[in-house]
Order: sequence, then structure tokens, then C-alpha cells
Amino acid sequence: MGTAVWVSVLVAYLAPAAVDWRGPWTRGEIVASKNFYRSEAACKKETEAAIARMHQDMKAPVLYRCVQFPESLP
Repeated sequence: MGTAVWVSVLVAYLAPAAVDWRGPWTRGEIVASKNFYRSEAACKKETEAAIARMHQDMKAPVLYRCVQFPESLP
């Protein structure tokens, strides 16, 4: 693939305002990070740190995936 970059894609699940909401959860908007990473490990580390910061205020489930792209798309 040549030189590659990694991008983090997040999906946050939304719930009504309630204490200890157990579900069901509704999938929210997909948010793509504006950051590019040189390795999958760096992508995962930064994304997991961002999720931890979000969980200080919002306890909703968040899924993510680090996706690899060629640094220069043809």
C-alpha cells in the first residue's frame, strides 16, 4: 500500500436523559476524527484517550475503528 495514514471513526450511542440508563440505545451521528496517525497503535491510543475524556461527562457507549488509507489517494 506504500505510505499509509490511519483515521479514527467514532459512533456514539444516544440515550434519553436518565440516571443509569440500561437501554435501548440509539445510534448517533458518525464522527470522523480530523487527525491522521502514522500507525494503528497511535490511532487507537489517541482515540481511546478521547473516549475516556468524553466518558467524564457522557456515559453512552462509543464504538470506534481505526481505518488505514494510502497517504496520497489516487
